[in-house]
Amino acid sequence: MIMETKEHEKARARNWKMIVMLLAGALLIVAVVIVLGAYGYVSRYQNKMFPGISVGSYSLGSKTKEEARQVLVDALRPYNEQGIVVAYNDRALAFPPVNVAPFDPDISQEVFRFNTDESIEYAWSIGRRGGTFVRFFEKAQALFLGKKVPLQYSVNEDVLVTVLKENFGDKEHPARDASLVFNNDRTSVDIVPEESGWIFDRGIFLKDFKDAIASTSFGPVQLKQQNDTPSIGVEDIRVLLPSIERMITIPSVTLTFEKRSWVVSQKVFRTWLDFGVGDQTEETSLVINKKIFGEYAMQNLEKAIRISPEEPKFEIDPLTKMLKRMNQGVSGRDIDIEATVAEIEQRVFNDQLTRVTIQTKEVFPRTSDVSLDDLGIQEILGTGHSNMKGSPKNRRHNIAVGARSLHGIMIAPSEEFSLLHALGEINAKSGYLPELVIKGNKTIPEYGGGLCQIGTTTFRATLKSGLPVLERQNHSYQVPYYIDEKGRPGTDATIYDPSPDYRFLNDTGNFVLIQTRIVGDDIYFDFWGAKDGRSVYQSETKVWGIVKPPPAKLIETTDIPPGEKKCTERPHNGANAEFTYEIIYASGKKEAQVFTSHYRPWQEVCLVGVEKIEDSPVDISDTLLIPSEQAGSSEDSAEGAQTPE
Repeated sequence: MIMETKEHEKARARNWKMIVMLLAGALLIVAVVIVLGAYGYVSRYQNKMFPGISVGSYSLGSKTKEEARQVLVDALRPYNEQGIVVAYNDRALAFPPVNVAPFDPDISQEVFRFNTDESIEYAWSIGRRGGTFVRFFEKAQALFLGKKVPLQYSVNEDVLVTVLKENFGDKEHPARDASLVFNNDRTSVDIVPEESGWIFDRGIFLKDFKDAIASTSFGPVQLKQQNDTPSIGVEDIRVLLPSIERMITIPSVTLTFEKRSWVVSQKVFRTWLDFGVGDQTEETSLVINKKIFGEYAMQNLEKAIRISPEEPKFEIDPLTKMLKRMNQGVSGRDIDIEATVAEIEQRVFNDQLTRVTIQTKEVFPRTSDVSLDDLGIQEILGTGHSNMKGSPKNRRHNIAVGARSLHGIMIAPSEEFSLLHALGEINAKSGYLPELVIKGNKTIPEYGGGLCQIGTTTFRATLKSGLPVLERQNHSYQVPYYIDEKGRPGTDATIYDPSPDYRFLNDTGNFVLIQTRIVGDDIYFDFWGAKDGRSVYQSETKVWGIVKPPPAKLIETTDIPPGEKKCTERPHNGANAEFTYEIIYASGKKEAQVFTSHYRPWQEVCLVGVEKIEDSPVDISDTLLIPSEQAGSSEDSAEGAQTPE
């Protein structure tokens, strides 16, 4: 009996051993199948997106990178051409990806961009990044559940909000602070109560706009309201009434500077009065509106008082290499708005005087003066060249003004050169002419056309001279003026005040002198200095991703005569371009920069003149004493006439 039991236990042990071996074998087979299957799966999609992957709502699974890119390009084309719709109640407008300057692409501003290549790389990385487990999990997740990645993009928030304001600002009802109106005797006032209002929520708008791109839903983006609360109420003003009534009875205020004086009439002076809230006490007080006074000063005082600083400029004879000084660096003078406003408030509000001295401040040149003996200018480091053939008259004029501004500038050792800083103010006062820019459905004149020719030529001179580039942005379009000698894009640089800028570093250890010259259609910038043994390598420019332009676009405008039609130059393809720039120093040290540019297709844009629809006349009383933020100097600001002492 005992023997039978032992034999039975041995048989049972053998059976369990067999079961374990069979299970182990099965698991091994399953593991081998999984490994071989996974290997085969990876091999099958070695050059393709893994199944189940999408960018937004666009399925890219089982497609090669190029096929996936084409899917996105085709899907995004309508939004690249027409823009993204923004809506509020009965108004819906397409915000295009670029504020187009139809007659000069230089001053076109990018509003948003779909980063197609970055989106493809992001989708491609799914199942290929991280450790073994992460890669396996992402592939399984994509296969069985789907894996959606957001469309990559970039948005210029400041420009986008500006487009919103210019196209929907008239729909807003901002809060109105308590204000004052004159009584019939014109020497006393009544208080108009404050009113709450609403404005569009900029923060939510930006979030919704970005979400619409990332998810590829593309709107329409519905604008949402937010309450706008007045900052000054009736009680805030009531305590100031004695001071206010004293101010409004002042016959005039006289501003003086040296032997000159300007009489500011009672009517004009009243427009300067405003309410301010102190930073420390948060109490409301009577103040002078700095913005409105600044506008008055610019129109009436600046011409007589302001003296522009003179930069030290130099010129070199290219044959004799003799350097001469074109002019000494001389400080200038400007009106100190802050100090003058403070002086008015002290003298008129507190001391009850009506004669105020205009405060000024010294304005220094952007670069300090230097001795000719210390400069060490010996030879040309590099020359930048571009061609402006086909440029219209205004564009040529602006290029000449910009080139003249740079000619003779000396860049000190270790100085970070800013092109916008060197050009100074870009406006009519500096000699520039405007061009029209299309923002949404508005055409607005802006300055700066042609200055990207200056930016591009400076960029190319930097590359030829072997100097490190600190900031550079390509144009939104393949502007024909900036195609290189081999007919390729990619070596341009756009500038737009206040940004983007173009900046580089003078790390030669010596001064660098900029000399500019225009010969016919050709522009040359020579960088002079002292060579330090460095050399430069610049690769061939690679161009890919050609995109054909959309059909011509017609835009109605009241800025040209009705019936007249003005069209831009011929359309241009969109593309990507890239080149490598490497500086090899005398020590053997190397520094490389890769410049990648994305260009949108440029469609022909035509402005068509239409009749202006006149708004119904609105009766606006001139009895408002306290101006709003939008108010300007009254129409008789010229009453601030200059009189001799």
